Amino acid sequence: IRPARNRFDTWVDVSLMACLTCIRRQEILDITWDDVDFEEQYFVVQEPKGFKGEIKKPQLVPFTDYTEALFKKRKEERNNVTSSCRIFENP
Repeated sequence: IRPARNRFDTWVDVSLMACLTCIRRQEILDITWDDVDFEEQYFVVQEPKGFKGEIKKPQLVPFTDYTEALFKKRKEERNNVTSSCRIFENP
């Protein structure tokens, strides 16, 4: 599986990532560059949806081959990446 080739395929990336990682669409859309750790090969979902009344803790999600390729592709596409910038915003 390869990441989408252009900015119009963002929803393809989001949908595949949701299927491969079992993370909800809005949680994926909220991921920023601060949440991605290439050295340890995981990303963080800051506010995962959980049971009512339960304290929400950040969820660590390990990279798959697809998520790693996707994050690297998105980082290469952008020249001015800031750490608080969302990954799935159109360039």
